[in-house]
Amino acid sequence: MLNLRQRWLSNWLSTALKLLPGTLLLILLVSQTSGDKLNAAFSNFSAPYAMLACGFLICANVNRAIRFWVLARKQMPLVEAYRLTTTYNLITALVPGGLGELYLPYAVERDYKMPYAKGLSLLAITRLIDLIAVAVLLVIGTFGLAYSSPQLWILAPIGIVLLLVLLAALYNIDHVMQFVEHQTRRIPLLVPLTRFLGKFTLAFRQLRAEAVGSVRMTVIGTTILLWLFAWGNVTMMLYTLGLPLNLTQVALGMGIIFSTGVLPLSGLANFGIRDAGWAFVLILTLGLAREQAVAAAFAVHLVTLLCVFVVWVSGHMGHWLLHVPPPLANESESR
Repeated sequence: MLNLRQRWLSNWLSTALKLLPGTLLLILLVSQTSGDKLNAAFSNFSAPYAMLACGFLICANVNRAIRFWVLARKQMPLVEAYRLTTTYNLITALVPGGLGELYLPYAVERDYKMPYAKGLSLLAITRLIDLIAVAVLLVIGTFGLAYSSPQLWILAPIGIVLLLVLLAALYNIDHVMQFVEHQTRRIPLLVPLTRFLGKFTLAFRQLRAEAVGSVRMTVIGTTILLWLFAWGNVTMMLYTLGLPLNLTQVALGMGIIFSTGVLPLSGLANFGIRDAGWAFVLILTLGLAREQAVAAAFAVHLVTLLCVFVVWVSGHMGHWLLHVPPPLANESESR
């Protein structure tokens, strides 16, 4: 009982610590704008562009689902992989502090009996691949705009270093985990963690070893398509609000927003660091006043949540229209 109480207290404290910086940042941003500015940000709202933004995000998630389905060795129907990834996207968009990341390995363990460590290692691989794509976008946007905005040159080495670090992590994270596992063996209280790290390391190596030939080409191809559609989604969201950034500016914005999104600085529904990032990008690219840029950043965030919700609905609609039986029903039929 004491262990459960200690675990609950530990989780509560870690969540509170993750929420605190993001909440303070959110309060600071809110103090820099007003309701009138936010209403003005929505004054040019375009429903056709919003529909296009949702369409692009659905296409992006189709490629995310295919990539997940292939790496999971097709252990579930593709439509279920799509539903799981849309639910994962919605939860990560609403739950602060990166806690939503734990949903996907939990769901595949619950529904398809995939070991939790394997599901977590699968998530780690896909997140690393996506962050590599984000680093590439940051480099593209930086070099594309640095000539007109010399202050951006400082971001170029950051983007390159980030790209190299992520590539190194993709190929060496199992060695890092193995080292941590070796160190935790010396501490009796961390024996459960040691066992889990061993399972994670083994699963990560197996997944990486399986990602050869057609699997690797599928992962690379779907990742490229995923981020091209995500590029279209962000462009259309900005056009929805009358913020006409060009392709290079959108790449810079995506590079900054998604790379800083890994920092524990988000409040509820991930308000905080992303809004600060978009405000910075809009001031830099469109020359908006600070109050107007912050209001526009909040508006972009709200449109993002709308698109994520529509994609989540599409995942459950696909599940319902195709009448996919629950996993337990499949198991009983096979018996």
